Formats: sequence, structure tokens, C-alpha cells
Amino acid sequence: MNTPQTASEWREVCVRFLNGAEARQATPVLNEAMQTPESILRLAELLQTSPEVSLRQLACVLLRKRISGHWSKLPDDFRGTFPSFLLERLTNLQEHSLVRRSLASLVAVLAAQLCPQQKWPALFPALVQLCGHETEPAFRETGFLLLGQLLESIGALLQKNLDDLLNLFARGLQDNEARVRVATMDAMDTLSNNLSTEAEAKKFGQLLPLVMKVIQFCVKEQDEEQVEKGLRTIAHCVDNPLNVVADCFADTVKLALQVAAKSDLELGTRAAALELLTQCMQFHRVDFIKTGLIGTVLVVVFQMYMVSAEEDALLDSSAYLLGSSLLCEAATVLPAKYVFSPSVQFIQKLRADENWLCRRAAVATITLIAHGCVDLVADNLEQLLKVPLEAVRGDPHPEVRKAGCRAITELTVRLAETSRYNRVLLEALFPRLDDPELGVVEEALEALRTVCYENMAPDDVLPVLPALMQKLEGLLRAGVPLRVQQFVVRVLGAVATAAEEHFVSYMPAVVERLLAVVSEPLQENNQTQITYKVHSMETLGLVATSVGATGYGGYLKQTMAAAVAQLVAARTDDWELRECTWALFANLAITFEEAFAPFLPGVVPFLFESALSNSGVTSKQGEGAAAGIEGDEGDLDAKNYQVRESFVDEKEGAVQALGMIAEHTGTHFLPFVEHTCATLQRLVHYFAPTVRAGVLSAYPQVLSAVVAAYPPAAPWRRGSVAEKPHADVLALASGMLKEALAAALDDSSKEVCAKALQTVGVLAKKVGPCVLGPLLDPLHTCCQRVLAGQVSCQRGTDCFDDEDEQLENLEVFDGLTELLVAVSATLGASEPGIAFLKPILPRLLTYCREEAALGYRQHAIGTLGDVCVQLGPAFLPYLQPLWPMALHSTSSPSSVLRRNAIYTAGCLVELARKPDLSVQLLQCAVELREDEDDAVRDNMAGAVARAICAVDLSKKLDPTRFPLADAVRLLLSLLPLTEDREPIEQVLPCLVLLCTHQFEVVRPYLDRVLDNFLHELAQRIKHIQAGQSDTDPNIVQAPVAQEMISIIKRLSTAKNFGSLSGSLTAEQR
Repeated sequence: MNTPQTASEWREVCVRFLNGAEARQATPVLNEAMQTPESILRLAELLQTSPEVSLRQLACVLLRKRISGHWSKLPDDFRGTFPSFLLERLTNLQEHSLVRRSLASLVAVLAAQLCPQQKWPALFPALVQLCGHETEPAFRETGFLLLGQLLESIGALLQKNLDDLLNLFARGLQDNEARVRVATMDAMDTLSNNLSTEAEAKKFGQLLPLVMKVIQFCVKEQDEEQVEKGLRTIAHCVDNPLNVVADCFADTVKLALQVAAKSDLELGTRAAALELLTQCMQFHRVDFIKTGLIGTVLVVVFQMYMVSAEEDALLDSSAYLLGSSLLCEAATVLPAKYVFSPSVQFIQKLRADENWLCRRAAVATITLIAHGCVDLVADNLEQLLKVPLEAVRGDPHPEVRKAGCRAITELTVRLAETSRYNRVLLEALFPRLDDPELGVVEEALEALRTVCYENMAPDDVLPVLPALMQKLEGLLRAGVPLRVQQFVVRVLGAVATAAEEHFVSYMPAVVERLLAVVSEPLQENNQTQITYKVHSMETLGLVATSVGATGYGGYLKQTMAAAVAQLVAARTDDWELRECTWALFANLAITFEEAFAPFLPGVVPFLFESALSNSGVTSKQGEGAAAGIEGDEGDLDAKNYQVRESFVDEKEGAVQALGMIAEHTGTHFLPFVEHTCATLQRLVHYFAPTVRAGVLSAYPQVLSAVVAAYPPAAPWRRGSVAEKPHADVLALASGMLKEALAAALDDSSKEVCAKALQTVGVLAKKVGPCVLGPLLDPLHTCCQRVLAGQVSCQRGTDCFDDEDEQLENLEVFDGLTELLVAVSATLGASEPGIAFLKPILPRLLTYCREEAALGYRQHAIGTLGDVCVQLGPAFLPYLQPLWPMALHSTSSPSSVLRRNAIYTAGCLVELARKPDLSVQLLQCAVELREDEDDAVRDNMAGAVARAICAVDLSKKLDPTRFPLADAVRLLLSLLPLTEDREPIEQVLPCLVLLCTHQFEVVRPYLDRVLDNFLHELAQRIKHIQAGQSDTDPNIVQAPVAQEMISIIKRLSTAKNFGSLSGSLTAEQR
């Protein structure tokens, strides 16, 4: 087929193009012919003269695609007459509606070429004439169709006449003809996205009630395509920060509810309504609550759950997912009190319903409300947990049993309180491992993995370990589907984590099985095998860290050989396989530390290659793989390149592994430090924020290797800026600190900003005050800008602004508080330290007020307690304003705030050394003695110990000023520590002092003192025997342990020691 030249030849090619059988041959001919300006003249002639509708429409489509590129090369007479010809055809009643639509698109493209130079003055008057045509609805419909197209191509120009546009829209939305009203609504969508001032938004918002009437008409006429378009238009107004829907928000919610509740509409249409409701919750939370329609929304959600599946299983699945999504959003965004009670009523009503869909909905509701109603779910956990347990134990339908397992998984992840029900959960899940439905077995295994990994300590898992391992090993036998075996392998990792060193007797069989999986040759296109290998390597790492270097040592070389061989055989796109291999290397380095050093030359080059690879990046311009891209990896932005998520995960894993291996192999890593730093610096501006955050985390870890190679002559002293470490250590730390500060100020990601702030603190504590000295001014500026909400990743908000904004910025605030604690620990009460903190602490105090957002209060109060400990007497000016806020916060409904507040109150009492404050704290502690949160009780024990030590125990105390006996009795009632071990630093020295100076007061409680001493000594011995550091702050430290032993020896000579020791366990004896 030759390139067309004449009008008849062009017609022939176009006819063939429209003929399906000949389209393939005609397409390249048309493409070649369209490269010349002559093609525009021939197509215009075809549009003008062809009697066939399809040819005229095709001519419009082809002209639209090419006319902009050829316009300047066309003859002057054509350029002068063609725009007028297009407007004339638009107003030709004889023209077919399909052609008029294509003409409108062509006009919009040409308008973008001509209107910015004011070369088509007749266009806007013609548009107004079309939209307002008095006799022909078809013209009015075409006018609004054209207006919608023009708003996309020259919207900025048209918006200069916004009032005229809005008048057109108002007339169109009230037109007598339905098709005109629908076309008007369709045209408004583009304009809603381009509003720029509050005045424009208010004017546009006045038209929304008319838009809603059009949508309601379309619902009645079952024109669902237009209903979806209209709902999307309103949704764009809802998420517009100018609050376009301010005057009609309640009506917006009611409309969305009306559409969502109509069961005769297609699910896609109802989904658009649910999405609109979701946006109303997200962007207008307070207004949404004021509508009083939350209960009605939840009723619609529950109805979506129960769509009948008798005719279409896919329909059921889609409706179920839509309802689940909205309920999850409601639980997360709205106050829990509005969501929890209706949800529980729904659960209780349907948990025993004959319809399995209703029972599944009841179980799933628990899973979903746990996302946001955490405290209320925790308070009612025993009652709520019965529902998934009933489902798991014996519901006749597999989908309900699966939902029960998922609910257990979700509750275990989100609520530490589920640990009280470990035995019950295991007993319910065990039988499901033999369920006839594989899907139920998989969900049960995942729930079992979560319970073991999240909740269980050795004492919890040991009683069931033999039976559990027998069951799991049985599921690894031949004939069990690989998909199930993958789940089993992950459970084995969780069980090893829970059992710790007690897993060692099961380790050989498990490790040999896993190594056999890892060593299997890779098969082409076998994702099941890849996933099995990934889970096997994850579990090998968990087993190694659980049983320790002594237990796993015999398998180290074999494991490394299998992992490296797999890397060599891996394909370019085996990103997930490499990612889990990096995690395995990191876990082995953590476990074996310096014994891992011989493997560094074989491992580290793989990590460098992975960190700098671009094998998962594809150019969106069709240039193929971007492996050879030059320059900064930060140029690989999402706008120009498509990046596989698993590729980014691999890169992040490589960065994390480099940091961990460097930290744990110490001086042996020194030969790789220079190359590692160069690699990290190339990635510090990488487009993926998780990679940038990983780089910042790795900086202090790599520095550890250099510190190990060049250790200081003596530990740095708080506040001593003059003491300098080795020059290489200082130079590297200073460079890293500058990079982290720059990221905190300039990075657009809150995750990266928070990590940068934390990194500054970690570097300071690792090297000492000297590294901060030259950077105190920029560091102070950075902190002040974060508090003011003025760094790049923030939007100028603070804790008293909109709650959505608070949540977005809380991560950064958390990073800042960690930095401030690190600075106070490094500089202390030195002159630079006081100068640095003095302008910041008053601002931090404002975040402790009751009106501040909860998350900010939690962080601020705890941080001020830490700073108080570090500054000592220099913190006294802040005692008076902080004390009442801390004491008041101990009665907060939030357990986290109570825990932090009681900790800080203890720090303040220790600082003030005033009996009246100590007594106030004791009164507060008595009220909270039965607190349901173990961590609160643990911190209370620490605070009471501080209060006791704040008085002079070497003297006889006046019980009217400080009731020491009551304080001792209270302290012992809070022991032993269970959840939070940090207060051990106060509790045990306090007991030692009491035994030394106030023995008569302690005498009635010697059995409990002895019990606690022996318990803590046993914990220390276990810790050291497991190969862990004897300086871990969570165990009793050596000097205090020696004093405790001395006291026990002294007690052993007492006459009543036999009765004291009678109730001791064998371990304590």
C-alpha cells in the first residue's frame, strides 16, 4: 500500500484503517503520511466532503493528534479559514453527534495553539452562543461538551472570565433538557481542580447543590456512568484545600449515602459514593462528625458486607472489600467512641446468624475496628476475642474460619494485651492446622506465627513446644502443598524467636531442611520456589539469632556457602531473593560479630553492587532498562522512570546490611569503610525515601567500625567540647553530621527528616560533645525550624492545628525529641548545653499542656523527664511549670501518656528533693497501683524508688513528713518489673540503700526483698550465659549486683533465714 497523495487515496487508506481486517496494513501507511503538513489539508478536505460519519470522525481524531505539530507550516489561507470552518461544523444541526464530540476535542487542541496568542477571538463568543442557544438543545449540549474540553486545554485563560463561566454553568445545570444538564456537570470537573482562591471556591461551591440534583436525576434514570462522573466532581471539591463544599457538606454526605445504599446500582457506582464518603471523613473530619450521620454510614457499610453471594461470588467479594475499606477508614479517622459501640452491636447481632456472610462480617468487623479503636478494643478484649475464637473453633463455613484466624492475627499485632490469652489462642489454632480447606490452614499458620513472634517468651512457649514442633514438622512432609510449607517455615522462625536458646534441640533438623531448600537450583518462572527460598532464608536468620553463635556455629559456613551460591545463580530481576539474603547476612553478623569477619570479602562486594544497581529502573520514555544511567541516583524520579518496588526494597536491604555488618564486625570492616561511605553518599539523595532513611541509619553504624579501629584513650565526658577523638573518627562523624542536618532541613519526606534528626543524636552520643561544637548554631536553627513547622517536609503546623496535620508531623516531632535527649546527654549542664536548650525547653513545655495533641504530649513529657535527668540542677527553672502538668497527665486515658508522666514526675521529685512533692507522687502512685498497663506499673516503681532516694535515708525520718514504710510497701507491691525493665536502675539501688540504712523499716518485707534480689540476679546470670552484654541496662549492673550478694550473705546468718528461704524456687536456691 503506497503513501496516499490525492483526496481519493486518503479516503481509501482511511476506509481500510476502519476495516478491522485491513487495519494492520493501513496503520503504518497512515503514520508515515501524517508526518507531512500536507496530511492536515487532505484530512480537512475529508472532514468537509465525506458523506460517511465514520470517516469524518476519523478525520477529526487524526487532525487532533497532528495539527499542533504542523500548524505553523500550513498555508496562510488555510490557517485563516479552518478555525471558522470548525465552529460552523459544530453548529451544523445535520452533523452527527459523534462527529460533533470529536470536533470539540479538535477545537480544544487548536485553541491551545491559537488562543494564548489571541489568534482566535471568535471562539469564546461562539462558545457562549452555543451554550445559550435558545431553540436547539443539541447545540447547548455541544457547547458544554466543548467548554469541558477547553477547560483542559486553555483553562487558565478561560478562568480570567470566571464569573461568566459560572453563569454559563448555572444556566446549564438548570436546563430543561437532561442531556444539557449532564454535559454541564461533566464540564465542571476540570474547573473544580483549578480553583486558586477562597473567593473562587465559594462561588463554585454555590453551584454544587445544582450538581447534586443532576446526580440524583441520573440515579433515577440509571445513567450510572454520569453518576460516577458527578460524584468524582464533588470528590475533587471535597479534597480541595479551599473547602469548596463548606456550605453544602451535610448534603454531600447525604447524597453519597443515598447512592451507596442503593443496592440496585452497580458496585462501581456505589464504590464512587463510598470513596466520596471516605474523602469526607479524611478531609473534613470535624464537619463529618457534626452531620450526625456516622451511624447511618456504618449501617451502609454493614449492608455492603452482606451482599448475597448466591448468584455471583465475585460480587460478594467486591462488596465485602468496599465495606471493609470504609469501616477501616472510619475506625482510623473518626473518634473511636462514634465507631466502636455501633460496631459491637452489629457484631453481637450477627455473630450467630444462620447466614455465613453475616457471621463473617461480624468477625471481620473486629479486625477492622482494631485499626483505630485500639484502646476500646483492648478494654473489651476478653468479650470481643470470643467471636473469632468461636469462628476458628468450629464454624461450618471455611470463609468464617479464615476470618477468625485473620482477626486473631490483627488483634495480636495491634494489642499487647492478647498475650494474656496465648494458651487459649494456641488451643484454638492447633486443630485448624488439620483443616480440610488449605486456605484455613494458611490463615491459621499465619495467626500462629504472629502469636509466637509478637507475644510469646520462652516461658510461654516451652510447655507447648514439643507438640507444636511435632505438628509443624508433620506439615513439612512430602505431599503437603508447597504453599502451606512456606507458611510453616515462617512459623518455625517465629517459634525459634519465642523459644530462644531452648530451640537448639530442634535446630539441626530445621536448619538442614531449610538449607536444602536454599540450595535447590533456581527454576525458570517459578515464583512459588522463589517465595519458599525467601521464607527459608528469613527463618535461618531468626534461628541463628535465637540460638546464638554457640548453638548455630556448626552451620555458619554451610549457610554462607548456600547463600552466596544462590546470589551467583540469581537472575537480574530476583530482587526479593537478594533482599532476604542481605537480611540473612545482617542477622548472621549480629549473631557472630567478629567471627563473621572471614566472610566480608565475599559478601560486601555483593552489597555494593546491589546498593548502586539500577536494574529495576525503566525509562518511561521507552528507552528500556536504565542500568547505564549516569549521574546522581536522585535523578531517577518517579516522573521520568518506572521503578519496581521490590527493587527498591532490595536496595534498602543492602544499605541496612552494610550498616549492621559494619557495626557488628567492628575493626575488621575498616578496609571497606571508604567504599561504603562513597556508596552511601551516592544514595543520600536517592528518589526513594526509604533508601534515604536507610542511609542515615547506616551512618552511625559504619562510624562504629572506625571508632573500634581507633578507640579513644578514655570515654568522653559530658559537656567537654575540647576532648577530641582520633582525627579520622572526628572527620567522618562531622561529615555524616552535616549530611544528616541537611536532610533534616531540606528533605521532602517526614520519614527521612525524622531519621536525620535521630541520626544527629546517635552520632553525638557515639563521638561525644566535640563533634557538636562547630555545628551547634546550625543544629539550633534546625531544631527551632522543626518546632515552628518550617522545615521542607512540614506544612507550617504545630500540635494545636488540624488533627490530620498533627499526625503527619508527629513522626518529625518524635525525631526532634530523640535529638534533644541526645544533645542533653552529650552536652549536659555545660555552658554550650544550657545555651542550646534554653530557648527550646519553654517551647517544649507548651506541648505538655492538656490542649495539645495526645501524641505530642506523650513525647514532650517523656523527653523533658530525660532532659531533667541529664541537666540536673540546671533544670530547676522548669520544675514549677512542668510538675502540675506531669502529675495531671498521670490520670490520662492514654497508657503511654500515664507511663511517661509518672516517669517524669519521678525525675522531678529526685531533682527537687522536697518531701511534699514526694508525698504527692506517692498519693498518685497509690491511685494507679492497680493500673491495667504493666509498663505504667513498672515506671511507677521507678518513680517511687526515686521518691524514696530523694530523702536522706541515712537519717531517721519523720513519718509525718515522709511515710517511708508506706513507700516501701508500695514499691514492693509493684515488683518484679515485667514490661519495662529500664526502672531497674532506680529500683534495685533503692532496695540496697534501704537494706543498708533503714533495715528496721524493711525487716517486715525481707522475704519479698530477697525474692526480688534473687529474681534479678537470676536474670543477670541467664543474660550473660546467653552471650549477651553484662552492661545491658535491662539487667542489674555489676556493682549493684555485688551489693545485693553482700546483703543476701548477711541475711543468710539471720536466725529466720530458713523461713525466708523456704518458698524459694530451685533456681533461686
